[in-house]
Amino acid sequence: WRVADFAKLTEPSAGTRAERLAQLRLRPYSIFEQFTPEELAIGFERLEAAVAAAPDARVPSYEQPLLTLTRP
Repeated sequence: WRVADFAKLTEPSAGTRAERLAQLRLRPYSIFEQFTPEELAIGFERLEAAVAAAPDARVPSYEQPLLTLTRP
């Protein structure tokens, strides 16, 4: 395999903070399985506080790396 390209893509905003928090709560299989119940409770309390401060704010865009490989 050979690196053909390495770029950064900007992921567009995925709705409001309140919408995104509601989606997170519905994910039955996720990274959340790795946390203890206490860690989850603390994390969601912090998310809820951030959402309460600006529920209609757009979720920030973010960059993700994209590696493209080709066969020699």
